[in-house]
Amino acid sequence: MTRTLRRDVRAVKSDRYLWPSVGRMRHDGGMDIGTVLEWAGDLDAGASARLAEALEALRHAGETHVIVDLGGVSFVGSAGFGVLVAESGAFRETGGDLWLCGFRPEVRGVADLLGLPRVARVHRDVAEARSALRAATMTR
Repeated sequence: MTRTLRRDVRAVKSDRYLWPSVGRMRHDGGMDIGTVLEWAGDLDAGASARLAEALEALRHAGETHVIVDLGGVSFVGSAGFGVLVAESGAFRETGGDLWLCGFRPEVRGVADLLGLPRVARVHRDVAEARSALRAATMTR
């Protein structure tokens, strides 16, 4: 069962739910192993700052494993890639991880050229990321 709530990131949280104003997040009720954050639109400098705020708020709320679904993102600028790399490291420092998925082919090509898969967990889609996350959390 998926439960959906919307909130502005500055309003922060209600239990385990937190909503950035430009993203959508689902919490898996059946398998409490992580949170899915769906992002849409361009990930330019302004949107990158909002994504960083949302991910930081999730970390401070105690989330350790977050899947970021970028399927709705048509452009990622250097600031966006910087946030994804930095936040991957920040989640690892807290004992968790950031799982990136859903890159459109043109964005995935740039991500590959920049070496993002060498420093972050990159998956084809949410289902693949969830499977990898379940496998990783079961081996701990």
